[in-house]
Amino acid sequence: MKPALLRASALIYQAAVVSPNTTSTTEKKRLLASAAEALAQADRLSNGKMKADHLTLSAFYELREDFGRAATEMEEYFREAPANANKDEIRNRIKRLQEAAANQRKSAP
Repeated sequence: MKPALLRASALIYQAAVVSPNTTSTTEKKRLLASAAEALAQADRLSNGKMKADHLTLSAFYELREDFGRAATEMEEYFREAPANANKDEIRNRIKRLQEAAANQRKSAP
C-alpha cells in the first residue's frame, strides 16, 4: 500500500512540473489519471487508513481543476498545522482556490 501512495505522490508532482510548452495536455491528464488510480489503490489496500497528505491532495485537485476540493484539503492542512510559519501564504492560497472554485461554479452551464 505504501508503494502505491508514493507512486501517486510522485505522479502528482511530475504532473505539477510539466511544462505546457514541452508536454501535451494529454500527457498531464495521463499522469493525473495514473495518480488517481494509485491513490485509489493505496486507499483500497489500506482499507481507507492510508491517504496522501493534505498538501499533496490539494495540489492534485488543483491540477485537476477541482478547486473546491483543493481548497478543502488546504484548509484541513491548516487546521492540523495552525502554527505553520507560512500561515499567511496558506491563507492566501486557500482564498485563491476558493475564488477559483466560485468562478468555476459561475461559468458552469
